[in-house]
Amino acid sequence: MVLQNTLYRAALYADTQNWGRTVAEKASVLEQALAAWPADLPKVTLVSLYVDADQEHYWQTVVENLFRYQAGGAFQIVPPEVEIYPVQRYSGLAKENSADIALVLDALDALLTGLADFVAVVSNDSDFVALYYKLQEIQERDPERFAGNPRGDAPFLLITHGNSGRSDQIDNLPGANRYHIPFAGAAPPPPPAPAPAARIPAFPPPAGPAREHHRDPAPAPAPTPFAGAPRRPAVPTALPNARPSITDELAVAQIAGGIASGIGRNHWDDYDGVYVFSYTDAYNVVRGRWQHSREFSYDRAHFSRWFHEEIWPVMERLGATVSNSYTKFPQQYRYRMTPDVHLQLRDMDPEKRPPSSSFYQY
Repeated sequence: MVLQNTLYRAALYADTQNWGRTVAEKASVLEQALAAWPADLPKVTLVSLYVDADQEHYWQTVVENLFRYQAGGAFQIVPPEVEIYPVQRYSGLAKENSADIALVLDALDALLTGLADFVAVVSNDSDFVALYYKLQEIQERDPERFAGNPRGDAPFLLITHGNSGRSDQIDNLPGANRYHIPFAGAAPPPPPAPAPAARIPAFPPPAGPAREHHRDPAPAPAPTPFAGAPRRPAVPTALPNARPSITDELAVAQIAGGIASGIGRNHWDDYDGVYVFSYTDAYNVVRGRWQHSREFSYDRAHFSRWFHEEIWPVMERLGATVSNSYTKFPQQYRYRMTPDVHLQLRDMDPEKRPPSSSFYQY
């Protein structure tokens, strides 16, 4: 019997303008998406990257690293076909929109011309939900063409990441057609267990020669890498270039104390007699003090969520408060500490630093 993940081919489309600020952060998300590639999906034979035009040469190095680590075995052949599309900002057209349009057209072209049998998109943009519905229509019109699709009613997977710009509309997609990477730099969740293998009907050979090699109903041998290419290792438990988290070295209370030491005279409110700070102030302390950490590479939205869910509860238990808790967005919170709370938190600082007179002294 022909296996699902060898009979079909997947194309991965990465909207790199939709996440991160630097090429390193963007590459980290892409590496995680490939490292956690679900075992029941077809292997990737085509990778298309839509990048800022001024960053095109940096992405050449990213592609080389993807092949070096082989992305946890996501590729059917090494190296796969990779296309890098530099996207310019045109007058009257947002940079992100021009990349979205090119991505959707290329994905549809790959499916309709037989270059791929399954499409995956790495993006937080809810506009790609429309692509899911279009592929659903295509599969309904030609059910035999996609009879071996392991993921529901459309040959489509949307891979999202972090919380920055992620629309709630994405949650309307069926669970089988999406998965989520919590934070840039964090290890992705393990892929869901594959469903019990169903017998796949044999396909008659198509008229065109382009698809004969993967429509053969006879058992197919495992794909052979290109000459000279290293063999794929087992899926790594962590990315080779992933930074350690601060929590690997310090207790959460010690991290809270270190952040409190960075809140000093510049944050004192004479009127209320308290220290007032935002997540941005805490973000600058972490980036100045723990440059080696995973949290150093978070963008502001990712950091806001991490700080409010992991660090803030320690401060809150000691009596710190949120001045505008009526809003559901932590990015808009103003955090307040009395001098007593500030002193208790500073005592937890493992380095016992004095409070900052200038927030940017680190």
